[in-house]
Amino acid sequence: RKMLEVLGQFRILFKSVRRHYGEVQRRTGIGGAQLWALSHIASHPGIKPGELARAMAIHPSTASNLVRDLEKSTLVSKQRQRKDQEPFILA
Repeated sequence: RKMLEVLGQFRILFKSVRRHYGEVQRRTGIGGAQLWALSHIASHPGIKPGELARAMAIHPSTASNLVRDLEKSTLVSKQRQRKDQEPFILA
């Protein structure tokens, strides 16, 4: 019985989160994860993709995909100081 109550509460919580992220995307044109990444990049100019991944507790490839999409939207840009170095992300 208690487990069903807890499950019901989780469903309400996740439905609210889904609704919130839908509203974020509708208002900004980008997803919640992209907005979170953009916010972190803006407050940490020059951050590296690996550092962004650690800060967001996500896989590095996921962070790279977020940055790639933000770069395509011209919301951020990347630059390397040397060819063999990880790029810096600039807001």
